[in-house]
Amino acid sequence: MLTRLFVGLSSLWGVVALACGWLGAPLASAQHIDLASSPEQWYQRVGSSDFDMQRAVDIADYCGPNEADATSCVLEWIQAATAASTDGTVHLFASAGSYGVAGGIALQSGMHLRCASQDVVFRSLDQQPIFADRQTVDVLEDILVEGCAFDTYGEPSRTATVFLVDRATGVTFRNNRIFDSGGLPCDSRECRRDYTRMFRVQDVLIANNHFSQGGGLQVQGPGRRVVVRDNFLDFVSGVGISLRSRAGENWPDGTNVSEDYLIEGNTIGNPLTYGIAVGVLGDGSGVTTRRVTLLNNTIVGTTAQCVGARLPEHAADFFIGNTRCDVQTRLGEYCSGIHLFQTSGVDPTNDTDLRGTLFRNHIESNTFGFGVAGIFIDSLDACLIRNTVRNAGVSVWTRDDAKAYLDEASLANVGGQAWGAGQKRMDSDEEVPLDSLSGECPGPDFLAPAYP
Repeated sequence: MLTRLFVGLSSLWGVVALACGWLGAPLASAQHIDLASSPEQWYQRVGSSDFDMQRAVDIADYCGPNEADATSCVLEWIQAATAASTDGTVHLFASAGSYGVAGGIALQSGMHLRCASQDVVFRSLDQQPIFADRQTVDVLEDILVEGCAFDTYGEPSRTATVFLVDRATGVTFRNNRIFDSGGLPCDSRECRRDYTRMFRVQDVLIANNHFSQGGGLQVQGPGRRVVVRDNFLDFVSGVGISLRSRAGENWPDGTNVSEDYLIEGNTIGNPLTYGIAVGVLGDGSGVTTRRVTLLNNTIVGTTAQCVGARLPEHAADFFIGNTRCDVQTRLGEYCSGIHLFQTSGVDPTNDTDLRGTLFRNHIESNTFGFGVAGIFIDSLDACLIRNTVRNAGVSVWTRDDAKAYLDEASLANVGGQAWGAGQKRMDSDEEVPLDSLSGECPGPDFLAPAYP
């Protein structure tokens, strides 16, 4: 059965960078997918159970409103809420205040934290995650953190993590603000930091958060049923959103399968590496990645790739659509709008060839540069339908026996090498017609498929 990768309407839209990041108006046609559909859809059922305000214990009963070191009273607050629980769900409410915490807060199954507003701040005092999974045996279940602010408090390294969990199901992290009162640590990829780090998780919702001063979010697989929606990340010192797996990091049954990911409606400003990275880290041996959707995301100011998909040999059912993205060039560096790469290449003798469809992309670099490729396809096949590339050194670059079919209205390059409809650029600079995939590609009336 032919497996497919769909990549659509990705736009490197031009530079609109503000001092505090970038805010772009959404595309007129951009909407969340299928929100009114049946509750049977998996992406409508992820995350924790609901917060119960009637059963909540307020931190104000245990801590002063602004305690520089609230470690002891925070522990008392959690112990009291745990003792009051009758069903294992611990409802913690923070009505006001600012609280310094040393050593972090140990996550536990059933922990629900809600803050009255993002004026309630929890601050790390010792470079440790503010919330951390400290157990090593059990799988945590039903965790909620919402409506709070977290301050990494001048931590300069990538250990500036707020939320760390390994092996969990039913996790919601939403409507939170994460910042560093010490400012952006440095304008360097060596300073990359991941504010949320989740490993081997399923049924996860990460939504409506604002990350600033360098932080990104990471879900390292394997993972199942993960939604990352409507987050705003500005001045990211590494990867904005990373959903990748690594060989050897398996589920308890020994498999390494990541499936059912939705990355939707996020805005990422000035990432120093990828805006969004999906697939695998390393060679991906033994990894399977399937049913991954990127939709309606905005990435601006990247100096590497807006979207990078490094896919294992076993990969299927990718859709990347309606992404607006801007590339900035640095002298001597190579960057691209969309980069698709398959680690093990494609075996033409089997029936599992990974084929990509790039549909209605508008790709634009802020300044013309020969170091920019609008679309870079490596070691897999692709169908390119009604795409536009502007101000790039090369519109489409294919490599290592990758094949591409371009429809008649596909490419229009301004000021650079126009590798236009029916042509490609190979490493040998050979320019050849591309019609070998025409029978396998969607026709001119193609519409992006419904999700999932």
